[in-house]
Amino acid sequence: MSGKVGVVRIVLLLMAMAITVTGCQSGIPRSGAVYVGERENITAEQPVIFNPDGPAQGASPEEIVRGFVRAATSSTGDYAVAREFLTTSFSPQWNPYAGVIIDSGERGWRGENNQITMMLTPVSTVNSHGTMRFSPSEQTVEQVFTLLREAGEWRVSSAPEGIVLDERTFSEVFNEHSLYFIDPLTEVLVPDQRWFLRGATIATRIVTELLSGPSDLLANNVTTTAFPSGTVLTSSVPISGNNARVDLSREALGADDRQLQLMLAQIESSLQDVAGITRAEIMVGQVGLLSGPTDPALVTRYPRVHNNPFILKSGALVLVNSEQTDLHNRFGTAVAQMEPEALVVPSGKEFVVVKNAGGISLVTEQGTTPVDTRPGLINPVVDPHGFVWSVPRDSPLSLAIAPTRGVATGAMQATWTDASSIELMSISLDGTRLVTVYSRGGSYVVAAVGVVRNQEGAPTALTEPIEIQRLTETPIDLDWVDENSVAVASGDQVSGYSLGIVSMGGNDQQPVAPQSIASLAGANSISQLRILGRNGELLEYRNPGWQAVTSGVTLLAKQAYLFFNIDTPPSTGG
Repeated sequence: MSGKVGVVRIVLLLMAMAITVTGCQSGIPRSGAVYVGERENITAEQPVIFNPDGPAQGASPEEIVRGFVRAATSSTGDYAVAREFLTTSFSPQWNPYAGVIIDSGERGWRGENNQITMMLTPVSTVNSHGTMRFSPSEQTVEQVFTLLREAGEWRVSSAPEGIVLDERTFSEVFNEHSLYFIDPLTEVLVPDQRWFLRGATIATRIVTELLSGPSDLLANNVTTTAFPSGTVLTSSVPISGNNARVDLSREALGADDRQLQLMLAQIESSLQDVAGITRAEIMVGQVGLLSGPTDPALVTRYPRVHNNPFILKSGALVLVNSEQTDLHNRFGTAVAQMEPEALVVPSGKEFVVVKNAGGISLVTEQGTTPVDTRPGLINPVVDPHGFVWSVPRDSPLSLAIAPTRGVATGAMQATWTDASSIELMSISLDGTRLVTVYSRGGSYVVAAVGVVRNQEGAPTALTEPIEIQRLTETPIDLDWVDENSVAVASGDQVSGYSLGIVSMGGNDQQPVAPQSIASLAGANSISQLRILGRNGELLEYRNPGWQAVTSGVTLLAKQAYLFFNIDTPPSTGG
């Protein structure tokens, strides 16, 4: 492959001087397999067709504005019907693609002279790049529309950019897709969820945004991209059979063979939910550079842990559904004798991180090493580079990072500066995103931050928190359930319990919660979520409800993935 790619690159470099290519840029499924079965001649997502009415003769200013807002449900013909409500001069200026405000559909109206004000409460917003963000304030937003008479009829002469859709309509005309960027240390593909209009141009939009780079959660060296700087799409993305042909600008010729493989993996992974696409071809000047499908051996997907959970039962640390034999008989007894309040079991099982009344400790065959002995610590997390994260509940900025091998700890500052206390935290299996639950102003904030690391894998910085949900009940537990989402449990015995599946991209679910929740643990998919009831029963969801898997469970452990095996003595940390 390498020799062929090199020859093609030389030919393309010679051709690029003479080639001029004109450019163009052009429901809520979860990510499935990267390579699906072949589906011939299915080239686009099928959009829901809305047929809003145009302006009625003699309509009042308020009727014109209401009609304009309704007409934005249809993007047909570059929002042709909505533009009928605009003045001749304002119509070409209005940009419906600037973003979306999503609300419940309950809106207020106020009119004065030739101005109409629409009042709404945003639930979420989507920016021009398709990134959705939760709107936590619950404050009313006012949008002002100015009207003029044109040929005797009222028309909108100024309006906010973007469109407003209620939640139901939004889910019918937009679809969620994951763009994939790269962990700069491990080359793991990391998802970045976006929302795009359904329709024939979806593949073009996805590749365009992929080339534009990651959202704020994954920017600032949290992730990177294999595409050389300045690479853009030079034409729309046609789909021939099951193949997406991606024609890039000549900057792509600067990529080496490994970069090309990663570029192809990014493209194919990002297009995996588009109907009919199972592979892609990278081109420059309409000449093929590298064709898919990507060799799975050359790409690192999101890490996996055991499908089944680890539990502490009858004084032994066991894996459920494996005859419940003590998998940690080398040091399982020591763990049980520590009377743990929380456990983290990393892949490889060379050690266990324990939290008890004395703090947080690392337990190996060689013995127990204190990691953090400060009082009031919340449950720890272990990242895939072998660092233990700990913080006292009432000192939310006092974040400590301790290595479990001979790597220097990176200096880092917590960025949730508005927190009065911190309740929970959980890190993704790839180590790129940390989700926390902290208190602020009488409620609990669920926020995600990106993790920046040095060349040794030590965390050195966190991005600014992005609020993804807000809780009104007391938080109980938190864990990642797949590459995009976390499960959050809250509530108490008096008011009842709630369970939420919160996506980094805004697609939240509220599954039925069991009658009691003491803790929870995720694995590789939402279906593998396990909950420990307050009565010691371990629960899993089996339609139509939560069913007990085993009883007499003392503790439900969290799992962590490691990119290495311990080969040096453990180190202590603050």
